[in-house]
Amino acid sequence: MPIGQFPRQLFRTVNRAVAPLAKSRLVASAPVGPTLVVLNTVGRHTGVTREVPLLALRFGRRVFMGTVRRNAHWLANADADPEVRIRLNGRDHDADATVHRHPGIDVLQVDVDRSAVDERPTARPRG
Repeated sequence: MPIGQFPRQLFRTVNRAVAPLAKSRLVASAPVGPTLVVLNTVGRHTGVTREVPLLALRFGRRVFMGTVRRNAHWLANADADPEVRIRLNGRDHDADATVHRHPGIDVLQVDVDRSAVDERPTARPRG
């Protein structure tokens, strides 16, 4: 495998391992703080829905995902088509995304609906 493909293959392997956890309700987030999400975008060249688990920072209904990689496809896809879907607390939410570009880091901001802010996972009854 050429050295340039190693990071891409590594990310794909990690994503396959993390995605089921990020999709579950086991990783519930507080209204403020870090959380795992799954971001769905539409491929800017293919039109195919793409899915990527990401570590995010949540502030109420706003969720921020960042990258230092200038060639992150998920960010370019969201920039080309800002209608995205984000899985937060085990539920999918359609949302509009905004890309913020800064020196050294690019950030995707997604505003989810009010129900995602109020949503808290329920504990399973013991017994």
